Amino acid sequence: MEQCGSLYLSAAFAATVLGEVRAVAVVPESYTPLRGRQGLRRKPPALFASRGPIIEVAYQRLRSAEPLALIHGPLGSDRDGVADHIGYQLERAGYLLIAPKLDEHLSPHQSAIEAMANMIVGTLRFTYTVSGLPERLLSAHEGVIPGYRHAQIRAYCQQLAAALAADVRRFVVILTLRSGDPELASLAEELARALGSTALLLVASAPLANVPSQAQVAIPTISHADLRDYALHARRSLSDLQIDRLLNRSGGLPLLVRRLLAQPDESWDVPTDAPTPAVIAQEVQLIFDSLAPQLQLLAGIDALLESASYIHQDADMEAIAQRMGTHGRWDSASALNQALIAYKAETADGVRELLRVAVLDRFLGWPEYQMACAAAAGYYASYPSPQHYLAARYAALAGDWAQAEAHLHPFVEQPALAHSARRDRLFQLAKQVAESEHAADGAALWLLAGDCAAFLGDYDQALDAYYQVVPDVLPGDLRETRARAQILAVYQARGDHAAADAAAAALRRSVSPEHPFAVLVIAHEGVSLMQRGN
Repeated sequence: MEQCGSLYLSAAFAATVLGEVRAVAVVPESYTPLRGRQGLRRKPPALFASRGPIIEVAYQRLRSAEPLALIHGPLGSDRDGVADHIGYQLERAGYLLIAPKLDEHLSPHQSAIEAMANMIVGTLRFTYTVSGLPERLLSAHEGVIPGYRHAQIRAYCQQLAAALAADVRRFVVILTLRSGDPELASLAEELARALGSTALLLVASAPLANVPSQAQVAIPTISHADLRDYALHARRSLSDLQIDRLLNRSGGLPLLVRRLLAQPDESWDVPTDAPTPAVIAQEVQLIFDSLAPQLQLLAGIDALLESASYIHQDADMEAIAQRMGTHGRWDSASALNQALIAYKAETADGVRELLRVAVLDRFLGWPEYQMACAAAAGYYASYPSPQHYLAARYAALAGDWAQAEAHLHPFVEQPALAHSARRDRLFQLAKQVAESEHAADGAALWLLAGDCAAFLGDYDQALDAYYQVVPDVLPGDLRETRARAQILAVYQARGDHAAADAAAAALRRSVSPEHPFAVLVIAHEGVSLMQRGN
């Protein structure tokens, strides 16, 4: 008898199973490896010491009887990092986190409020199986009468609040606003009024007029003590004079502080009048407005790459701009080269990082945005070693769903390629394309999404994806049998014996005894019999 955990397998049974496995054409790619369910996410990177009290104040408020907090600060103030730390602490306290990110999903055909509202509902429905949720929030272009738009947002928020109030679990919604988007601000304010006992953390660049002032916390600039503490922990020697110069040069903005710390301290000299963060943000906006149209477009491409990913940012920006040709407002390689040199000169000294954040919201509304996305898709598809994920991502952003699907198919046909992409991003993209109305082979895309979720240990999302495959194909289709095999594997990994037995029975009905996946049923049934003492 061979011991396997708490089970005992007879040598005869083991030999039978091994013989059948060797006799069929099961390869590693046929059966996606499954990891155990992930625990809490990793603690976010450390912030400057002055952020600690802000995090603690917001955290305590979100656990109070009125769980609402708004943290606000200008571009580069670490506001997203502060929000990540608050979310991390709440997760450790047992809260379930709903934190949609626009830069992962937004296309030029979606408004920010539509994307954000639907991601909130999607996470609650498919990850946490909350019932009674509102339907998809329609965009202003889908027949919504403008005069009733605010009423629609209010109804959405009230139904969402009712669904969360009826659930015994504790949720926290983290909503990051975009400057200059009144609809998204309206969603935030309505959620603040409606959610009641559900925690809501808002992240913005400035206070909101219709949110109670006692719930709003400003993120301060970096202090002298912050940098002294940093120098102590980083074992870096910074004199008081150097700290003063660094603070003057950066205006106390963490983004610029970190940038300057990587440069020689001779570059920290600046006139004695230190700019405030708000002044720096305004200056960045003025810098953008003062750029020539060609440089504004380069700033848009730069911001797009920063938000959607790249291989070598400067080289990729140049290649994409070159592919845009005259649409990029330059008529020769020489003119483009001069524009690139001018852009880098105009955006030196840490301004480029701030500019990327400020520019992206504007760039989404330009006609050149889709052109740049299409050019990026073509560029990454023709890369020396084709970058299938990036090509599909940019094709989706350009609204070219057929091309996005085509670029994802290598992952379907060669599952080992998934190792070349981040599985969480590949999952989201495959799901997004599969949910579009233009998917030619939605079943294959759902299989890909399910495999990515299974690999990440997100079994609920994996099952949801695999179950989308079955009704989309004819009985006996390879995609159906593969989905059923993966459903069995997921239930086995979860330790859900009853569901695994039902999945094994469904798989047995869908395949012939000679099918490679039939051996999975045999193995499962053998283990099940032993678990029952037979």
